[in-house]
Amino acid sequence: SSTRLLSKARNVGANYLLVRAFYSGTREGTLVGNTGEAAKCLRRAIATAHEQGLKIFLTPFVESMEFWPEGKWRLSVGEWTDIVLHWAQFAEENGVELYAPGFEMALIMGKVEAKDWFKDILPRIRAVYHGKVAFGEIPYGEQWESLDENRVFEGYDAAGTTIFPWKDYDGVHDMRSFEDLKRHVEEQVQKLNELGRRYNTELRFVATLGMDFWQGEEPYPTTRAKGYEVCLDILKRYGVTGVFLHKWASEPDHLGRS
Repeated sequence: SSTRLLSKARNVGANYLLVRAFYSGTREGTLVGNTGEAAKCLRRAIATAHEQGLKIFLTPFVESMEFWPEGKWRLSVGEWTDIVLHWAQFAEENGVELYAPGFEMALIMGKVEAKDWFKDILPRIRAVYHGKVAFGEIPYGEQWESLDENRVFEGYDAAGTTIFPWKDYDGVHDMRSFEDLKRHVEEQVQKLNELGRRYNTELRFVATLGMDFWQGEEPYPTTRAKGYEVCLDILKRYGVTGVFLHKWASEPDHLGRS
């Protein structure tokens, strides 16, 4: 049960739970999701996590991969803004400790609209939510560089990045050794620490740490566990505040190869 897994997570040292309100997109730019039903479920989930002694990091979420590089979906910025403000109000009402207005929005929006949006949305969030506000982005690529150059994250309480280690092996994106994984994560963590200094925040965290690639397929849980151990050691050494794991298994065969 969810309660049993939360208890296990707490016992191994977890102190925060990442909760996402999921949406799908369309080619026309509209979002697909049942906000009312999601609110009922997440309200219960947050209350249960709080009872277990866990704090909450909440974000509305739409999968960036469907926008970039495939370009299958478009996003209505106005509709997304309404969603972000709805969940910010929800976060306030349910004692959520940390909130972000989406993940990897630099990939989902155009760089011009994203530049204005990140600046404009923060005061609107603060009008309804009094907890800490974070961003969670991939800190490389043309879109990101445009946002960072314009310092759109000024005023955010926490700097977050997403890390899914990969390396280009002669045109193939993969991860084939723990040494390569270590080098990739160290590079990303150095960027994260630089973001913290740039935006004057000591709250620097990995918003999502995952392992999608391993020698041509998705890693088996024991491989993922070893990879996470390598990553966590690096994050500790560089003084990162925290990390949210994309997948974790409480038993060796929990996730299988799915």
